[in-house]
Amino acid sequence: MKKREFAVRLLFWLLPWPISKALPRSLRIYYFGPGAGPPPGFYNYWGVPKWFWEDIPSWEDFLENLPDEAPPWWPPNAPSWEDFLENLPDEQPAWWPIDPYNPPPIEDFPEPPAGPVNPGDPYTPGPGPVNPHPPIPSGVWVQCFDDTYWETKDQAEWNIDHWDFAGDFSVSIKEIGTWADAFRPTKMRITHDYGVGLILGVYGDGDPGDIFVGEVASGQEYDLDFVGSGDFNIKGIEHDAGETPCDFDITNIEFFS
Repeated sequence: MKKREFAVRLLFWLLPWPISKALPRSLRIYYFGPGAGPPPGFYNYWGVPKWFWEDIPSWEDFLENLPDEAPPWWPPNAPSWEDFLENLPDEQPAWWPIDPYNPPPIEDFPEPPAGPVNPGDPYTPGPGPVNPHPPIPSGVWVQCFDDTYWETKDQAEWNIDHWDFAGDFSVSIKEIGTWADAFRPTKMRITHDYGVGLILGVYGDGDPGDIFVGEVASGQEYDLDFVGSGDFNIKGIEHDAGETPCDFDITNIEFFS
């Protein structure tokens, strides 16, 4: 590569793209000729000269090929060419172009500068999980139903818009999050497609812990007893199917306080 060509290519590395707009007209003529514009197909899709990545020299070659005298394109108001040469580092600086097709090892990349944390960045760790449930009001029926309130304990599974209770012996779900902390509803209402004779238990996290045990008709209201159960938080809902497997859906769970 001739020194003239090398010096002109250096402009492409140090100035914004596209060079046809970044350079003064006199320098565009110097590089592109009297037309002062690049020929068709000079830039790729990204606005980068197509030859840009073809022949990036090493830092050592760059230093070796720099001319001793200031080239004609050196800005008159810039530091002297001698000062420029004198202040060039011996080692390759971080801003030297990296060939994307032949990058250096990741451990050789410079550390990003420290700066303020962007609170809008979804990859920035926050203060922790946020409770998705607002405080539960009193005097109204409140739905506590989906998989943000409960998760599988034994065999029961959340399926898009309902809880699928299927299995033998214990089939149950357990509360998650903090919505049940100190929550003491007086009634419950559960909607299901079991039919007649469904026995459900609502239990707390202590002993004896039975807040409700009995037959539950779909959509009917039932009283809850926190006093007799030891005043424990709601922990889960269970159906004991015994040896005969069950298969039914719960489509709503509501509490009244």
